[in-house]
Amino acid sequence: MISVHAQVDIAASPERVWRVLMNFARYRNWHPYVEMEGVAILGGEMGFSFRNKSDAPRGWKTEVTVTQMEPSSNFAFKFGIAGLFTIEQWYSLEEIPDGTRVTHGSNYGGFLPTISARFIRKRLLSVHQVAIERLARGFVKSNKPQPQRAAKTPPKPRKGFRGYRR
Repeated sequence: MISVHAQVDIAASPERVWRVLMNFARYRNWHPYVEMEGVAILGGEMGFSFRNKSDAPRGWKTEVTVTQMEPSSNFAFKFGIAGLFTIEQWYSLEEIPDGTRVTHGSNYGGFLPTISARFIRKRLLSVHQVAIERLARGFVKSNKPQPQRAAKTPPKPRKGFRGYRR
């Protein structure tokens, strides 16, 4: 079995992070590789779509089964073909003094992940890291004043014959 995970601290309550995590209609705003459809109910099925490239127009679609559902704490789902490959993706939210520590991970089992582990581990970790870093950025509000653009100065009049044409 291959396991990868990435972690980020977010300056927001676990409840607030959970609401964003469960808003599947807006998943693509922060997760460039995944789309989710449906309602998360423990033991229930949901639609799942994964892209290998974030700018791909379509992804690989399947149904996932929700395996963990603890509001403001844990969310996990599983899919695959027994023996060939199984994937369980999960999110864990932990309250910390300044907000929430979010861990996003996956467990890959079966024949295909075992033989390709060496080649895919780095890519899988990158996908997880990109997703939760973008999730964290959505909670950051900038208090910096926006820079003011200098007013444009009117162009100098042109000299010569062409300068008098209108």
